[in-house]
Amino acid sequence: KIVTIAMLFGLMMVCKLFSLPTGFSHLGISLTYLFFSLIALIYGPVAGITMGFFSDVLGYFLFNKVGTVFYFGYTLQSMLAGLTYGLFFYKTRITFTRCFFARLIVNLLLNVIWGSICFGNIMGYDFETTKMYALVIELPKNLIYLVPQSIVLYLFLKMMSPILFRSKYINTSDIHSC
Repeated sequence: KIVTIAMLFGLMMVCKLFSLPTGFSHLGISLTYLFFSLIALIYGPVAGITMGFFSDVLGYFLFNKVGTVFYFGYTLQSMLAGLTYGLFFYKTRITFTRCFFARLIVNLLLNVIWGSICFGNIMGYDFETTKMYALVIELPKNLIYLVPQSIVLYLFLKMMSPILFRSKYINTSDIHSC
């Protein structure tokens, strides 16, 4: 288990290196969430929370491109994303609806609301400026990418399901329901 988590975590960290620019300030899109979801699917919410913690802390110290200070609010955001993926995917049937709602929670609640609050605190923004940042920068990006990310996540997890079954990471009831 430790080796598998380490390998998936390594892939997750490599994905942090590559981010497609979105045109929304410093915000980019990466495929980190795919491996994050896969870890949570195999090992559950506790592993998702743990990997969220380590990926944010290590990711900050290894790959901080914007030059902001370390802020634990972002670590909590990442941990809550791991919890979300674990609750939506662990020992359950993978459906597009589950993928969509997991991404909806991550994109809107965690990225737009919580992420904007964190960014506003770091930058010293007042409430109105933080709200404008959320509405003008975070919300459009996260709404535009919600459906494509949900589709990619669904296809990725469906594609991985037979491999996970053959490797005995998920059981027959999980694979038949996928």
